[in-house]
Amino acid sequence: MRFYSTVTLLLLAMIWMIGCDGGLIGGRSDEAKAAVSASNMHQFHIAINAFRVEHRAGFGEGDSGPLGYPLQLEDVRPYVGDYDQLIKNPRTGDDPGYEYVPPTEHMANVPLIYELKGGQRDPEGWVLYVDGSISKGVRAKGK
Repeated sequence: MRFYSTVTLLLLAMIWMIGCDGGLIGGRSDEAKAAVSASNMHQFHIAINAFRVEHRAGFGEGDSGPLGYPLQLEDVRPYVGDYDQLIKNPRTGDDPGYEYVPPTEHMANVPLIYELKGGQRDPEGWVLYVDGSISKGVRAKGK
């Protein structure tokens, strides 16, 4: 028979409780997936801006749309590490998990990328704006 010290048992109990609340048994895994999804959108935003800089300088490959934005999200593939992994939405499971809308005006409150759920824009999902800010759902103009 094996005996454990009180400290060892307390540590094991604490690890188990953290696991229950921290997502190993379901507690916060949805929040973690939402955070990863928002991070994916921010990575796309950085890649879109890198695309724009290169195209305005005249040495980027492919065509650019209005204001130098890529015509489709696929165009930023060279600017991200693993595009195929990044385009999958960890929160909803959609692949592709994001809809990119090339803006026709460069204003802070113009949506750039929508989170998808079931192939449709998720009304409660993340929305990334031209200025790089992100919010749940589409925010009202001017906010």
